[in-house]
Amino acid sequence: MRRPSRLVAVAAVAATVAAGGAVAVAATLDAGPAHPPRTTLAGAVTRWLNAERPAGVTAELRLTTRLVDTGRLADGAALLAGATGTVHVAPNGHARLDVRTVRGDAAVTFDGQRLAIYDARTNTVYRLDAPEALRHAVTRAGDSGTPSAAAIGVALVGLASQAAITGPEPGNTAGQPSYTVRLSPRRDAGLLGALEVAWDAVRGVPLRFALYAEGGDQPVVELEATDVRYAPVVDADLTIEPPSDARVVDLSSRLEDLRTEAEQRLDATDAEGVDAVSRAMPFDLRAPDALVGLPLAGIRAVVWDGRPAAVALYGRGLGQVVVLQEPAGPGDLVAEGRRGALPAVAIEGAAGWELVTALGTVIRVERDGVRTTIAGSVPAVAAEAAVRELLR
Repeated sequence: MRRPSRLVAVAAVAATVAAGGAVAVAATLDAGPAHPPRTTLAGAVTRWLNAERPAGVTAELRLTTRLVDTGRLADGAALLAGATGTVHVAPNGHARLDVRTVRGDAAVTFDGQRLAIYDARTNTVYRLDAPEALRHAVTRAGDSGTPSAAAIGVALVGLASQAAITGPEPGNTAGQPSYTVRLSPRRDAGLLGALEVAWDAVRGVPLRFALYAEGGDQPVVELEATDVRYAPVVDADLTIEPPSDARVVDLSSRLEDLRTEAEQRLDATDAEGVDAVSRAMPFDLRAPDALVGLPLAGIRAVVWDGRPAAVALYGRGLGQVVVLQEPAGPGDLVAEGRRGALPAVAIEGAAGWELVTALGTVIRVERDGVRTTIAGSVPAVAAEAAVRELLR
């Protein structure tokens, strides 16, 4: 399976920041008290939705990651080192994000319709049409209509049935009076413990997003503003001026080719259920009724990278475990793991590699001509036990 590229990661961060900026709102440029008054969740949400947008937002951002235990990685290499950045957002949702990482810098702009990404390390500009959801958010950012108090209440009741809600807790984030809400899934969440969101209590501008692993007191992923300024943003702060010799790649023109390639790599077939899928495989399928205590939720045959394969799901919700079985392909799995700085594993005579994070585990091993990949929001010990059960 292909690893997500650095470009995709930068684009995802850009889309998130631009979308947040597009819906950011403000009631007044008065900074207000150091801490806002206590209120109900419905009251805080109503205040957020009814605020007016600021003349512009400029913020310093910091992305902190604690997903990977570097002690478990080959040569102590870190897969995720975090980043810092600066974002400028205009009232119309147009934005620029400058990202600084240990592997180089990048700049991302959004003009309401298209994204442009400049990778300084390779001196390349990537252009692509923005996702429809992002364009829609910008279009709706200026709408004056807001849900009624009753509608907000109904939505919060529905949300409370899926997650325990704590807050809003008054505080101060990036020097601004803020409210923080914590959402903890009630069931089937795997290793995900909670999501925290903080926003400017006066302006509604999102200031912090944090993901927590189950039982953890520190976020494993945290995107926060460290300094915020509310003032008009000039056009020069929203554009990229790459060097004249920069290579330009139009990703939009290649999306159809990428979609077609993805369909060719993973085609669904009509075979479902253990018996039908087993008959469709050129290898001995292993599909127990349960795996590490999780019941088999479904199994079907697919064509993965041009070869017949089987995908099985165990459990449900975010705590579901996915099992992919396919004929062994060319290449050494152990060497593949070393290239990705991943530790080698050997389980029940099968060799491969393992990626362990605070929110889940991926293990890929090979034995007797069959390559097996197990992925899920489960601890390493559970994923390794699943491999052991499957191969026995």
